[in-house]
Amino acid sequence: MMAKQLITLCVSGKISAAKRRTSARMPASGKIIGVYTSIGTPASGATIIVDINIADTTIFTTQANRPTIAVGAYSSAAGTAANNKFALGDIIVVDIDRVGTEIPGEDLTIGIWVDFDY
Repeated sequence: MMAKQLITLCVSGKISAAKRRTSARMPASGKIIGVYTSIGTPASGATIIVDINIADTTIFTTQANRPTIAVGAYSSAAGTAANNKFALGDIIVVDIDRVGTEIPGEDLTIGIWVDFDY
């Protein structure tokens, strides 16, 4: 039986570009079926780019598919993820690859839709 669930991860306050900003350990095997990002205070000067990794490997083999929040925008949905399968105990990690250059952005929320193999 498959069970779709939303995992919500947050980075509070002013964001900065860094690896392993937040993470979640998977309670079952499954696959990521969608990624949505939103920001409380939008960036200016450059777009915000987020990456999602399973076991230290990006799920976006096409880097243009990473969630990218445009300057002044509040949200973004990611494109297709190729490496989207995870095992019981795998850690899904969020990297922030780029932030705004004038205003970096604040209060980032990452929604990861998963389909667990329950």
